[in-house]
Amino acid sequence: MSIMHDGCTAGPLSDWLNGLIRGCCDAHDLALDHSTDWQTFVDANWALYQCAAYASPGLAAIVFAAVAGPVGWALYRFGPKAK
Repeated sequence: MSIMHDGCTAGPLSDWLNGLIRGCCDAHDLALDHSTDWQTFVDANWALYQCAAYASPGLAAIVFAAVAGPVGWALYRFGPKAK
């Protein structure tokens, strides 16, 4: 089963984020596509941070906090894209 590679999903900020870091978000989705393990989650989030930092280090920190925190983990494990 494949999850959607839908760029950055951040509610009302999605279009704005996709304009800046869509490729980073798609790569993040792809990295998590066939995994549910912790290490893959950590590695994918760090790679997203590094990619987004090219656009803006401050933005990268905010995006990382969103995807790597408890809410990001819960959505990864149990949300609409969960395997």
